[in-house]
Amino acid sequence: MPCLHLYAVPTDERTLPGIESLRDNLKGRDRLVAAALECAGLEPRVAPYVFETCAGDSWRLHRDVSARERQMFAQKRLKGSSLERKLPIEFHADWNHSDDVTWLVRPPWVSSYREPADGRPEPATELLGQTEYSATDYFGNEASDVSFYAAAAILFDVPPASARKRVAGK
Repeated sequence: MPCLHLYAVPTDERTLPGIESLRDNLKGRDRLVAAALECAGLEPRVAPYVFETCAGDSWRLHRDVSARERQMFAQKRLKGSSLERKLPIEFHADWNHSDDVTWLVRPPWVSSYREPADGRPEPATELLGQTEYSATDYFGNEASDVSFYAAAAILFDVPPASARKRVAGK
């Protein structure tokens, strides 16, 4: 579930904090979603994402991007290998690898997602920078001007029906 707010995940930790440490900082719908998931016996976690506006690539991170790492998005040209080497990437979805997450609400980097236009607010994003980017490290015909953004999502695993705990009275 994409977050409607942005959350800073400490960059001095190697792993993301559990929802317990972020619970007091979640706001609005994000807080309600996390509470509902916990009541259902699921274990939500907040994950930061970086995404670009040209090819629809997204990178789920182990932690938020540090100030030093953010500097790469101010470069005139950014190579895909530099981005992959410098960011704390957990998973990269691109044209060749689909996302390993099933989204309940369209994340901001997915444009071909069918969702009713019912006035729901868009997930929050933060501009990291605009640069000429090449996923292949080639700046001939391949590179394009791209904007990079940060976002957050609440992720959770739904176990198979046979492995789920029964809720009392249900």
